[in-house]
Amino acid sequence: MIVLVTGASGFVGTAVVRALSQRGDQVVCPLRRQVPELQSLRLVTCMTVDCLDPVALRQAVHATKPKIVIHLAASGVRPSERDPVALAQGNVGTLAALLQAAQDWPLTRLVHIGSVAELGDPGALPCNEDTPLAPISAYGGAKAAATTFGGGVAAALGLPFVVLRLFGTFGIGEAPARLLPHLCRHLLRGQPVPLTSGEQIRDFTWIDDVVAAILRGADAALPAGSLYHVCSGRGHSVRQVGERMAQLLGASPDLLQWGAEPQRSDEPAVLIGDPRRFLAATGWRATTSLDAAIEQMAAHMRGANGRV
Repeated sequence: MIVLVTGASGFVGTAVVRALSQRGDQVVCPLRRQVPELQSLRLVTCMTVDCLDPVALRQAVHATKPKIVIHLAASGVRPSERDPVALAQGNVGTLAALLQAAQDWPLTRLVHIGSVAELGDPGALPCNEDTPLAPISAYGGAKAAATTFGGGVAAALGLPFVVLRLFGTFGIGEAPARLLPHLCRHLLRGQPVPLTSGEQIRDFTWIDDVVAAILRGADAALPAGSLYHVCSGRGHSVRQVGERMAQLLGASPDLLQWGAEPQRSDEPAVLIGDPRRFLAATGWRATTSLDAAIEQMAAHMRGANGRV
């Protein structure tokens, strides 16, 4: 199978490309810059191309004729990337260019990766695919616009567009500023960690489970225009995660300075997803417990302690 992956240099993208390569798929990665880690993988072809230019993208990929596209490219994941114009270009613009370029490709599935940020603050109950889009952040608004716009354009073009909306993805390879790596680094050094109250409840989903879900969504005969939540369906507080991490690393829980940082204004109290629709459609479920995931993360960071 020939699979095109946008956003291949990101946290989730790199893990997806690695998994596709390991199972024997040919993977095409359009990138703005070359990434040695991806280039070293077997069956992976990296090409330098501007994904905002549909003509350049079509020309670069025309000889490969991908059967599946996994669209992970997005801007705004990092707080430093929250300029509204850049957000619109990096989310809606990139998807629009991809859909335009893909009209001539023999696609069986175009999987667009959405975000829980599209939902805003849905309340305490697990949110399903019928929960209204009500983003409360610029990033969430851009992702919601891409999902809605992409669905409309894909329907008009007759493209097999499917959305997988991710909840709380975490794991080895995350950016250093993300919660788990940030906690690990400070605790391993014996340094205090200023944190918010830690009362936020999140649906933490381990990266290996998320990658398995994305591959399952790409392979399954899902109807065009369908949308699914990729999540564990279980809620845990940030405080729980921090205290368990400290325990596993043998660090003093007193290093966790709960309440030292203010809550963000665009941060909901509870974000838990309902995975039952995707389970019914594909048989996928998140199998890694939070404890097992934190243990893997702690072991990895302990092994990398000389570099943290």
